[in-house]
Amino acid sequence: MANHSDEQEILSGSVSSVTFQNPQNGYAVLRLLCDDGELVTVVGTIPMPAAGERLIVTGRWGHHAAYGSQFQAEFLERLLPETTRDILAFLATRVIRGVGERTAERIVERFGTDSLRVIEQEPERLTAIPGISLRKANEMSQSFRSQMGLRRLIEFLASYRLPPELGVRLYRQFGDEAVDRLEENPYLLAEPEFGAQFSAVDAFAIELGCEEDDPRRMDAALQYELLHNLGNGHVFLPEDKLTAATATLLGVATELLAPSCARLVEAGNEQVFFKVIFPLLTPVITTVTILNGMWIWNDYLLPSMMLGQNGAVKTLPVAVQAFVGSYVKQWNLILTAALLAIIPMVVLFLFAQKQIMNGMIEGAVKG
Repeated sequence: MANHSDEQEILSGSVSSVTFQNPQNGYAVLRLLCDDGELVTVVGTIPMPAAGERLIVTGRWGHHAAYGSQFQAEFLERLLPETTRDILAFLATRVIRGVGERTAERIVERFGTDSLRVIEQEPERLTAIPGISLRKANEMSQSFRSQMGLRRLIEFLASYRLPPELGVRLYRQFGDEAVDRLEENPYLLAEPEFGAQFSAVDAFAIELGCEEDDPRRMDAALQYELLHNLGNGHVFLPEDKLTAATATLLGVATELLAPSCARLVEAGNEQVFFKVIFPLLTPVITTVTILNGMWIWNDYLLPSMMLGQNGAVKTLPVAVQAFVGSYVKQWNLILTAALLAIIPMVVLFLFAQKQIMNGMIEGAVKG
């Protein structure tokens, strides 16, 4: 096995196979056939990977205790397959809804290296292939265009050295309008739901052409400072301290922040709550809601008093009591009902575990 350093490297090659992918956050594990012939494992945020596509991956080597040497992707550039062989491999992985192995063979046989362009831009030509109606062709094209929108967004971010996971969050919220929204206001990446570092967002915005005294820059920096201090347990900041800290962050004179402070005050308590306070309260609200939901779901005393033991409608904890007799306990039914009662809570926790963890530590400060 080749020896790999800890320095940042660049690998390029074709995706040989996809071992694992999470469609929610874009995390994937894949095998990359590098241009030098080496087959390596690449892990990281690589949304919707498919066999046959070419990747240029920047990252570092790491070692997994169970799976050995892995290349951890930090930034990547994605290139669609160009040869008929790679296009066929790409389409045959069912990366496009409605396209299986047989359909992929027919498409590539008819359109060759032009297949992907036809699917994206001229789907009506696909109807020349037996079994593909105009409706199915449009559905295939829409599926492919959606993927291309996310890929192009990630490539756009990668060109500014921003991580691909931001692309997944942006596309989930704005869809095909994500790039336009970024060009309109690049500082939206600094909002809590995207979680980007302000320094990286600021550098990105300046590269896009924002001036140092741009009002959007001032507004975003003030909001960042407020969120940062709120997360550290502070409930307010005097205006002079807020402007001084923000001026230091941006490297500008405090006088330039006066209009932004005035806009923040004019916005009123309602906008401040929804723009500043509510994003930080979301994990706490989620945690309290789930914990209360679990308590209500498992409650026995109140439902038994309200519904009665002999009622036609019972909650699950009350219904379990019916399996306990004076002389016999039906353990098989009791354990089955207990398992059914646990499953929704486990699923709910797995779905919201990040919010729950954040809610439990929100506002904690170092002693």
